[in-house]
Order: sequence, then C-alpha cells, then structure tokens
Amino acid sequence: MKCTACSVLNTEEAQYCRNCGTPLYPSNEASDASSNKTVWLLLAVIASFVIVELGYFVISTFELDFIYDVINLSSFMTLIPTLTLLIAAVLTPNQKAKIALFIGFGLMLLFLAGYYIS
Repeated sequence: MKCTACSVLNTEEAQYCRNCGTPLYPSNEASDASSNKTVWLLLAVIASFVIVELGYFVISTFELDFIYDVINLSSFMTLIPTLTLLIAAVLTPNQKAKIALFIGFGLMLLFLAGYYIS
C-alpha cells in the first residue's frame, strides 16, 4: 500500500507507514474532526470579513467619519481578515483548504500593500 503522506510503498498488512509513521488506514473519527475544524476556521474567516463590513456600515450610517482622521482605518480593517486568513491557513488540516487560504492571504497582502504604498 502506498502512503498518502510520503508516497512510500508499504506492505499490504502494514497499519503505519514505515517511512513517516502516518496511519495507512485513518479512522473516520479523525477525518470528521479535521472536517469540523476546517469548517470552523472557514467560518472564522467569513466572520472576520463580515465584522469589517459591519464596521464600515456603522461608521457610514452614524456619520463617524472623524475616525478616519484618528487612524488609518482602511488599512487597519483590512489587516483583520488578512491575519485571520493567515491563522486559518496555518491551522487548517485540509490541504486543499490550506492552499486556498494561503492564496487568499497572498491576495489580501497585495491589497493591503496598496494602502501603504499610496
């Protein structure tokens, strides 16, 4: 049997990879737990974007534009979801979600760099 983590061939009766020690037949409980963790991390990313948008909504609704004079709010508010993307990308066990989150983090860094360059 070929290990899914390191691609080393193992005997068919082996329970763990002889090279890296990864279980060759993972239990369903582990995959359910990692799926739940991935879902919660993705929800945290979505929530961070919603919080930022609510912040902008409250500022514009209650005409709190003086806040923009005190702090560069645009870059600060963009930093929140950017850091949330980075944390979720590091913590998520799902490799495809990890790649997508790191791509999102990179795009957000480019977007955030625009605030500091201009």
